Amino acid sequence: MSQTVIKKLNELLAVYQMANIQHQTHAALFRAWGYEKLADITVEHIADEPETITALQNRILDLGGDISYTLPQPAFGTDIHSAFKEDLALQMNARTKLNAIVELFQAEHDATSRVLVENILKDEEKHLAWLEAEMSLLERLGDQLYLAARL
Repeated sequence: MSQTVIKKLNELLAVYQMANIQHQTHAALFRAWGYEKLADITVEHIADEPETITALQNRILDLGGDISYTLPQPAFGTDIHSAFKEDLALQMNARTKLNAIVELFQAEHDATSRVLVENILKDEEKHLAWLEAEMSLLERLGDQLYLAARL
């Protein structure tokens, strides 16, 4: 199989490992700050990340490749606004990259990897929509009202 596909899958794996760390840390921060509902909702939205990581690892191995990557640095927020901002930037970047990878896998005639990434993209779109809605609510309601509902 194409080394290009394996390389891209490893790049995705690195990003998802980093994203999982970032999201789990934000959920822990929300809980530590006393926003239990927000932490629970966040954990619910990221519950499938370990499955995505496993699926990417399995696909690399199925193609006869080696798992090899360097983790990018996660970006942690220091308050609700910055945590959402960092996660939103991550999700928006993911959408662009995942669409490009789908096209690359199509050109490489690797339907299995393409479908895997398309399914990841569908999930990322849902997470992005949730983050955009939460950011909008936070902006419209202000910190006090928004956070009061997420204690």
